[in-house]
Amino acid sequence: MKRANGTGCIVKLPGARRRPYAIKFSTIDEHGRVVQRYLDYYATAKDAQAALDDYNAQHKNARVNVHMLDYTVGDIYRLWSARAYERLNPSSISSYTASWNRSVSAIADAKLRKVTIDDLQGLIDEAQEAGKSKSTVNNIVCLLKALYRYAGERDIISKDITQYIDIPVIAPKFEKGAFSREQIEQVFRMADSGVKQADTVAILCYTGLRLTEFLTLSPDAYNADEQYIRCGIKTAAGKNRVIPIHPRIQPFLLAYFERKSDAGNYMLTTTYRSQFVKIAAEIGAPNATPHWCRHTFSTMLHEAGVDELTCKWLLGHSTSSDVTATYTHAKIEVLRAAVLRLP
Repeated sequence: MKRANGTGCIVKLPGARRRPYAIKFSTIDEHGRVVQRYLDYYATAKDAQAALDDYNAQHKNARVNVHMLDYTVGDIYRLWSARAYERLNPSSISSYTASWNRSVSAIADAKLRKVTIDDLQGLIDEAQEAGKSKSTVNNIVCLLKALYRYAGERDIISKDITQYIDIPVIAPKFEKGAFSREQIEQVFRMADSGVKQADTVAILCYTGLRLTEFLTLSPDAYNADEQYIRCGIKTAAGKNRVIPIHPRIQPFLLAYFERKSDAGNYMLTTTYRSQFVKIAAEIGAPNATPHWCRHTFSTMLHEAGVDELTCKWLLGHSTSSDVTATYTHAKIEVLRAAVLRLP
């Protein structure tokens, strides 16, 4: 039986081919001319027929777009990002852009319909072999899924192969932990004796600041009358938050601001980390990272009996799921009382 116009046909190509049976469509090019376009190739006529029937079922009453058949991975990324980046936050945009530049752009010129699961798995395996972190690998997978979802919604592809990606189990790049009470006291003794950056480690442990938040902290963020800092850069909940300054670290903070004013700029995270590891090793925590200080602050708050909501306010965690947060406002006095519970 003759097929209806626009539903394609199956042709057997000459020569010794591994997949000689091709699905072919008549479509319209950008100049309005009717052209022949091959959709895909198969080993047997039965496979080609099944694929053609499946394609027509999914694209019923729709003429194949010649441009879509030739879209590359790069084309899809440009189209998707032009729309998605308008509504995504800067952090998400940065993650997707990094995933594209580091990994996915390697297949930018490949036609999306020709990309195989082995091509995608190769990107993931390369990232793992290069020692990339769990979050980096997951971000690559998220970008691939977003691109294929975009293509599927527009009938550019009929099958989302990202569901078959084998995501490796990657251990955290750095061990998470917190300093013990004895280690914290040792940091204070080192700070009092003038050990370089020991005072800043004490500040981090008693404020819970992320390293970038701390290194970009301006002296203007300190309210000398009320003795608190206003800070935060990462999330909506963390921005513009108030952290009262514990008396034990007040002289350290003032000295830090004075040094920072004299230097005229802020220290790079890589430079700080190189100095931090020396202090961590000295107090018996060679695997510690600056983020341990944030965990230490959180641990001390909980051990002091500070309620969960106040802890979230101080750490800049989201309180959107807390019913009481809707009716309670973080007063400086409440936050100060919590911080003063720390030893």
